[in-house]
Amino acid sequence: MRRSLFVLLIVLSAACAPKTQPATGISSPDLGWLFLDKGPYTLTTHVDAAPGPATFQLVRDLSLMADTPDVVFSTTTEVSPDSMLTVKLGQVEPGFYQVRLRDTVRWNIGFRPDQVVSPPDAPADFDAFWTQTLEALEQVPLEPVLTEVPEYSNALRTTYQVRYASLDGAIAGGVLCVPNAPGKYPVVINYMGYGADVYYYDPSSAPDRIEFLVSVRDQGIFKEGQERWIDRGIDAKEQFYYRGAFCDVKRAVDFAASYEKADPERMVAWGESQGGAFTFVAAALDSRIKAIAPAVPFLGDYADYARIVWWPVHEVFETADAQGLPREQVLEMLRYFDVKNFAPRITCPVYMSFGLQDPTCPPHTNFSIYNNLGTKDKRFYCVPTCGHAMWQEPSWTAERSAFLDRYLGTAGALEADASAFVNVTDVVPDAILEIRYFGTYNFVGARVDGYLEPVALMTRAGAEHLKAVSDDVKAQGYRLKIYDAYRPQCAVDHFCRWGADLKATEMKPYFYPNEDKAHLFERGYIAEKSGHSRGSTLDLTLFDMATGKELDMGGVHDWFGPESHPDYCGNPDTDQYIPVEGGITEQQFHNRQILRRAMLRHGFKPYDCEWWHFTLENEPFPNTYFTFPNKTLRQP
Repeated sequence: MRRSLFVLLIVLSAACAPKTQPATGISSPDLGWLFLDKGPYTLTTHVDAAPGPATFQLVRDLSLMADTPDVVFSTTTEVSPDSMLTVKLGQVEPGFYQVRLRDTVRWNIGFRPDQVVSPPDAPADFDAFWTQTLEALEQVPLEPVLTEVPEYSNALRTTYQVRYASLDGAIAGGVLCVPNAPGKYPVVINYMGYGADVYYYDPSSAPDRIEFLVSVRDQGIFKEGQERWIDRGIDAKEQFYYRGAFCDVKRAVDFAASYEKADPERMVAWGESQGGAFTFVAAALDSRIKAIAPAVPFLGDYADYARIVWWPVHEVFETADAQGLPREQVLEMLRYFDVKNFAPRITCPVYMSFGLQDPTCPPHTNFSIYNNLGTKDKRFYCVPTCGHAMWQEPSWTAERSAFLDRYLGTAGALEADASAFVNVTDVVPDAILEIRYFGTYNFVGARVDGYLEPVALMTRAGAEHLKAVSDDVKAQGYRLKIYDAYRPQCAVDHFCRWGADLKATEMKPYFYPNEDKAHLFERGYIAEKSGHSRGSTLDLTLFDMATGKELDMGGVHDWFGPESHPDYCGNPDTDQYIPVEGGITEQQFHNRQILRRAMLRHGFKPYDCEWWHFTLENEPFPNTYFTFPNKTLRQP
């Protein structure tokens, strides 16, 4: 597989999206790569460089600001005519490195990030300092004031601007969106990035929860033109800006827990950049936070930060120089506010994401926090081609939401009532059924639990939208052929049991010849919950009425590998075919697009790892997993 852009998703412990390559020291053939094994390593990647001889260097990230960077590996190599590069790196120490190809093409790669060393260096009085600070905060009455924002309120939820008192008389607060119906609701706290602009929640989007966008002092809804906070009060820890800001972070949890409609037993937090740092700090300072999902976190390991990039530490150094403060004194003060020194105090589950190409919060600084976490329930998610803008990565948004929903009590509810479901063929009589899990031709190699009959069931809403798809493709000469629709939870449980049995590999040659079964869970091919169990997801293809055969999609249903991704050999959003050696043909890519376009036109959304998999955009049961068996429904 060769593409110019690739998103790699990696999670250690628990599930991840399956757009990965085996973590065996063989590189991803793309712009960036993260190696997880012990080596030796070989980098194979497509490069934006002309064919021919090329110098190649690996530069340690901790030396990038030095006058003479530390080159740990250097060779002369060859860029192939199709712009592919292969370099045998041998053994490389854990950490992050900049690749320099001909000194004009540069990108980052990483090795065993969970082994990056950045030990805590909290001052001896760190705990005493923060205990005293939080005691001072507790003496400040909260006194919240809520002002309704009518333009972002409706019958489902009401939005407010919130203000309350914090340390030293400062005002903090944010944007609060609250369900109107009576009851207690889980709370999602979102901490904002450095100088980020305020936004407002869609009041219709999540009526099952309270959402709170936090503004610390002088930022967010309180920002008035000033966009430089990192060097305020650097002459003393008692005066440093982040002493107050971290108190505002804690005060947000106090407010959320005290709010009359909030359920303090179901509070989670997330944030990006500065918001990622605040998310870590919130969990360290308040155990009422049940889970966190920080992205590209800021404020980790100031000393090493200064060795990798200029901002923000060198901006602080400039201010220190102007004030006559020794830089060593400033770095000593910053240890009280280094998020890695808060990390050992965090005991809740953590899901952190980072961009391998991040020039603002470099990966080393992210892992200075992650590798010091007190919790063992932690995982990370990497987008190798992403820089700092993780908020522009929809795949991370989906991962984060799925993770946090587990702790809100809004995901995973089980339901046995089938009254909202229909037999698909009652609504779409032209559909052809080949229910793979009723038979033995599937990756398990046996009939799957819960499939009592070879029928397809869906929610009525899903089936009605599918009828529109059927009419659309029928006019083009095709019929829908369905492999799977509703999947009972017991079937998903069967997949999990099969995945844990590493000896059951009879179907490996047919469905996952290039995958190690031991990694199927961590790559996300198997998970404890499936969208199919919510009733509005299905797997399908097209049947060509002219030939009497399935339309050639260049792959089989349930093939575990990148060949199944909709963007394999092309851009599905623009219909552009991109030829790849050994890949699918232009006609096969076009055939996949016929199905995709029809599904999109009629309210379904695709899945970025399987060309055959679609979910109703506005599914009626987004947080409910059904348990009744897959058999013909007898309508009253």
